[in-house]
Amino acid sequence: FWPEATMPLTALTADDTGLLKEVSLAPESSVVRRWGQQACGRGVSRACWGPGAEETHVGVGLEDGTVRFWRRSASTVAIAEESEDASPPSVDFAAGEEIGKGVAPHGGGPNGIAGLFAHGEAAPRVVAGERTGRVRVWVWPDGSAAHGPQGEPLATIETGKAAAVCRSAAGGEGVAVGGKGADPSVWSLEAGKAVWRARNLPNDELDLAVPIWLTDLKVAEGGRLLATGHGFVASRLRGEVRLYDTSAQRKPVARVVAPLGEEAISAVAVSADGRHVFAGSVSGHLARLDARMSLKPVERYRANAGSIREIALHPTLPLLACAGLDRKMRLYNWGYGGGRWSAERRTGPVASVYLKQRLTACLLSSEAGTAAEVRALRLRGAGDDEEEADVGEMLSELPEAGAPESEEEEQEEQEEEGEEEEEGEEE
Repeated sequence: FWPEATMPLTALTADDTGLLKEVSLAPESSVVRRWGQQACGRGVSRACWGPGAEETHVGVGLEDGTVRFWRRSASTVAIAEESEDASPPSVDFAAGEEIGKGVAPHGGGPNGIAGLFAHGEAAPRVVAGERTGRVRVWVWPDGSAAHGPQGEPLATIETGKAAAVCRSAAGGEGVAVGGKGADPSVWSLEAGKAVWRARNLPNDELDLAVPIWLTDLKVAEGGRLLATGHGFVASRLRGEVRLYDTSAQRKPVARVVAPLGEEAISAVAVSADGRHVFAGSVSGHLARLDARMSLKPVERYRANAGSIREIALHPTLPLLACAGLDRKMRLYNWGYGGGRWSAERRTGPVASVYLKQRLTACLLSSEAGTAAEVRALRLRGAGDDEEEADVGEMLSELPEAGAPESEEEEQEEQEEEGEEEEEGEEE
């Protein structure tokens, strides 16, 4: 099923202490390189690749509103995870000193970065969205000014409402924003105004407005489909996933309530063709939803034990990576079996790595590995799938409270109950 030399073997993870790590997935899972310094209140909220398809730069958006990019080294020299990496950022953008009134989806500073991406080949741009709803655009510096802090942003857009998330839209020419109390909307970076706004659902049976609590959104590669995750539906913390077609209408074309149970959705992703939507919850559940079946869950993934904060998809291969508060990054093969999996069947990870800090973001590299590395990863992934048991399956095997552990104990309890009844009749 897998091409022998096209499996991505490198991923990037960011955590809530401010570190960005490059992780090798084969032949052994290990940290190859690390950037950033740990500091209170300066955790990473978003991560992205630099402009261009070469993936020569990696960037992060911090909780204090700072955007930093580092140049990836051509030679990956292994380092100890406890050592200090004092390499300064090659590009440093400051989001300003203003303190806004934004609402963070999972905590953090009010001026933290809610979205970050870079685009463009001839004239690269860096776009950062703050939780206050402000979107800033910088010009990517040329070689002569590629070090140190940058100047004022090229453009600033005020979306008007607090933003919990900000993603690239329209091939990098626009941004999609949304948050708590703010339905998703798409803004043009060139015009500085909204080109599409979603419309809320009709009022409920009490004629009250349906509360808006958008926790994450992703835009498909074509820019037409937009998937959103919600954490508050019908006065209950049950979660919802919606799929919008920005070229057709303002209301969702498909929606599903509580696809992962009675819990909020914390992360979503959508495939390039728009046929599959992935949703992760605050308790670690992860599933694939089929857009052609009204977002019905068709595959579930196991082994996550903490809230999922980011889901990253490979651009060409059926691979997904997720990162969360259980301090592990896991890699799943969601295309295995050609869609024969059912909602009851749970798929284990093909690779996982423990990274010590609580993870907030992850990225998958498009770099290819050798055939030997691919085979080693597949064999190791099969072993991990057998060893890493699902928490729900383990709990289901435990005996019920107060229930006898064996047939002999059950027979003894029945005999004791019979003797007690006979003694009561004699009295």
